[in-house]
Amino acid sequence: PGETLSVVRMLGSNILNGFGPAGYPNVQAQGEGAIAVLFDTDQPALALQILGGEQGEARIQFWTRGGALIHTEIIATDGPLSLGFQRRDDRPDIAGLLITNTDPQGLAIDNLRFGPAPEMG
Repeated sequence: PGETLSVVRMLGSNILNGFGPAGYPNVQAQGEGAIAVLFDTDQPALALQILGGEQGEARIQFWTRGGALIHTEIIATDGPLSLGFQRRDDRPDIAGLLITNTDPQGLAIDNLRFGPAPEMG
C-alpha cells in the first residue's frame, strides 16, 4: 500500500513513474519506485523515453513469459533519453520489462511503444 505507480501530466504529455518507499502521495517518493510492464502478447521490439536523470542509473530487465531473464541493460541517466531495443532475428519473446533506478531524483517513462520494429514508427 502507498507504493504504486502514478501518471503525471507534464508539458502536454502523460508520464509514468513509480513511487518508492516514502509512499504515495509523498512527492519525494515520486520516480523512486520500480515500473513493471507485462504485455498481452510477446514482443520483438520496444522503444521508450526515460525522463529525469541526475547522474544515476536505470536498469532495464527484459523477461520471457516463462520468467526467464533475456537481458539486463544498465543506462546512465544524465538527462532525458530515447531508447529502442530489438530482439535478434525479430524474435517475439519479450513478455515484460522491469525498470528500476538509482537516480537521486528518480525517473519516469514516456512514449512506450512496442511491436515489430517497422510498425513502431
